[in-house]
Amino acid sequence: MTRPCSKSGCTRTAAFTLTYDYEGRVAAIGPLSPSVASEGYDLCAEHARSFSAPGDWRVIRHLSLTGD
Repeated sequence: MTRPCSKSGCTRTAAFTLTYDYEGRVAAIGPLSPSVASEGYDLCAEHARSFSAPGDWRVIRHLSLTGD
């Protein structure tokens, strides 16, 4: 079963999961989690590729961002 991208208005299929470590100011994007994670956000390839965080945050990408 496919899951939709969490980005408002997006109709693409999710391919990656975004999670946050608020204390460490880190956002991590990795492969789609096996199940829906309440602390994560599912993103399509386009939104995973274009994701950015505030200037004092670090973004870690554990993936190869290829097309959908």
